[in-house]
Amino acid sequence: MKKLVCLSIGLLCFWAIPAQKLKVNTIDKFTQFVFKETTEESFGTDFINNFRFTFKLKYSEKQYSMPAVITFGKQVQYDENSGIALLLDDNSTIRLYTHYSGLSTPIPNFKGEVYFYSFKTEFFLNEDQVSKLRDHKVTDIRIYYMDVDGVYDYKLKSKKQMLIQRMLKLFD
Repeated sequence: MKKLVCLSIGLLCFWAIPAQKLKVNTIDKFTQFVFKETTEESFGTDFINNFRFTFKLKYSEKQYSMPAVITFGKQVQYDENSGIALLLDDNSTIRLYTHYSGLSTPIPNFKGEVYFYSFKTEFFLNEDQVSKLRDHKVTDIRIYYMDVDGVYDYKLKSKKQMLIQRMLKLFD
């Protein structure tokens, strides 16, 4: 019985560990460019504000990008000044701007009721930003959008603070 309980707990712990993987790892046969893409991961499940930031990392010919979906419990608008700021464990920040603008899209449930709104965007990272993200944990994320309050801050749980570091290691 003890072995069964220990095995069950071990399996639960194994499944609870977030596993980052490469979803795409190919070489273009015409250009010989390397294309890599990670699986999707998420920051935040804030049920009070219905917040979630889902993203993946992409690499192609010395260009890093972060396709993302920002979800809130209210409809918000984004413009060229909107985006995110990542607070690192050395108290420095990395500011990334969205390359798309517009209103977040309603997500209806099976009854047609809308509780969530999502916005798909993409952020591009330069070599300096990638280097800082490789060396430091991300402790907080701030979302910038067009609204009266205009920002939303989310503190990352300790197990998520090294997520981007682990994802970037997949590109090595």
